[in-house]
Amino acid sequence: TAIGGVTDVTIAVDVLTTAQNAYAASGLTAADAADTLFVGMKAGKTTVGELARSLGRVIPQATAVGLSFDEIVAATAALTT
Repeated sequence: TAIGGVTDVTIAVDVLTTAQNAYAASGLTAADAADTLFVGMKAGKTTVGELARSLGRVIPQATAVGLSFDEIVAATAALTT
């Protein structure tokens, strides 16, 4: 995730564990989160590192209102285009 997502390992691990912990009830795995981040990166004009910084602030509120990880990554990627 770090290499392909143009970021460092610390940031990649942080966003994956944050997503996995926040969406544990829905069964989100780190592999699923990484796949979603790559799709978001390719769909927008962004990197995994940039997504990670934004998502770190958004995930707690998104889970509180029932938004899925896929939805928040897609919305964030769309905002970059």
